[in-house]
Amino acid sequence: MINCSKCGTANSSGSSFCGDCGEPVPSAGEAGARGGEKSTRPSDRIVVSRDTQGEVSVKVVRPEGRYLRHECPFCGNSVKVREDESACPKCGGSLLGGGEEAAEDDPAITNPVPRGASTPLAILYHLLPSGEETPIPLENRRSIIGRLQGIPESLIFQQDPYLSPVHAEFDYTEKGLRVVDRDSLNGVFGQIRGPTVIEDGQTVLMGEQVLRFDVLTVGTRGGRSGPGGTVPLGSGLERPGARLVKILADGGDGPEFHLGGQQRVFGRQSGHFSFPDDLLMSQRHAMVEEVGGRYIVTDLESRNGTMVRVPEADLGPGAIVRMGSQRFRVEYRR
Repeated sequence: MINCSKCGTANSSGSSFCGDCGEPVPSAGEAGARGGEKSTRPSDRIVVSRDTQGEVSVKVVRPEGRYLRHECPFCGNSVKVREDESACPKCGGSLLGGGEEAAEDDPAITNPVPRGASTPLAILYHLLPSGEETPIPLENRRSIIGRLQGIPESLIFQQDPYLSPVHAEFDYTEKGLRVVDRDSLNGVFGQIRGPTVIEDGQTVLMGEQVLRFDVLTVGTRGGRSGPGGTVPLGSGLERPGARLVKILADGGDGPEFHLGGQQRVFGRQSGHFSFPDDLLMSQRHAMVEEVGGRYIVTDLESRNGTMVRVPEADLGPGAIVRMGSQRFRVEYRR
């Protein structure tokens, strides 16, 4: 018997090609001339099987390597293949060009646990740009939303590049449904209802504007000190109070909007700070003001709402959350 150097399948000594993968195999003399080269590695497994005709085959099984996640350019499917493979298992198209490391399978996906019978059923209404709403019942105790993994499957959004592979989870608690960010890049945003206190470093979303809130004091985000404790000019310390800083697509800081201690209105056409090119922002979208030393943001009945980034949050009836480009409203049914 001669083992194939590529796949490890044992072939008869008269074989010219491997019966499993088609790779040329050396003759018995060539194999012997290799000076006792081992046909298996210590970590390999030898599997012996017999087919329906009674033929016995012996195969060396290599240990599994790292898996990569690819978006197939031919069939469009998101597929998970070994790092040493280059063909789509769905259509056979070439996957050359790399891929991102596949996320570990989540226990909630492989072994979903139904919610308790006494727990009211939470329904996520997927809010589509067309104005339509698609209901997604959350039947399990724990659900997942992401670009590559999700439970139920309707919470997989492969075409949303702003979603992480596993973005967030929904858990049933005594209070109802709770959303928890799974260390996603772009986070989970909850729409505010009524005046809401914002904390130093928290992110606010108005239309397409992603804004970081900074309190302007030495030693904080707003007053970064340089060598020797010297604060650079333009850090905002000459304007006490706070600011909102636009977060750019590359993660850097963009324009600054100083708040001072007065009311400041943000909008597309009117207000103290305007964004005429942002079609998702209302004319008068939101207001930020200082009250008793704390800064409060209030939505001004805008069309798309004002949101703040949260690591986790309890979701009552009517709560609206955004992850990536997807927006949902939460309702309950017994």
